[in-house]
Amino acid sequence: MSSTLYRGSGILRALLGSLLLGSMVLGGCGEAPPPSTEPKPVAVGARPVAADAQQAAAIRFTDVTTAAGIIFQHEAGATGKKW
Repeated sequence: MSSTLYRGSGILRALLGSLLLGSMVLGGCGEAPPPSTEPKPVAVGARPVAADAQQAAAIRFTDVTTAAGIIFQHEAGATGKKW
C-alpha cells in the first residue's frame, strides 16, 4: 500500500510540474508590444559620443612589464597528460 502511495505522489508531482511548465511556456507566447515612439531622456551634462571617441583615441598604453620584473608565459595546458 505504501509503495502505491509513493508512486501516486510521484505521478502527481510530474503532472503538476508539467502543467506549471506548460503554463509558463504558453504564457510567454504572444505578440511583442510595439516599440516606444517617445524620445529617450538625456542626462544633464551628457557629452556627445564623438567627444568620447576622440578622448579614447588619445589614450596610449606602454608595455612596462619587463621593466617591472613581470615575466609571464601562459600555457593552455592542452598538451601532455590530462590529470
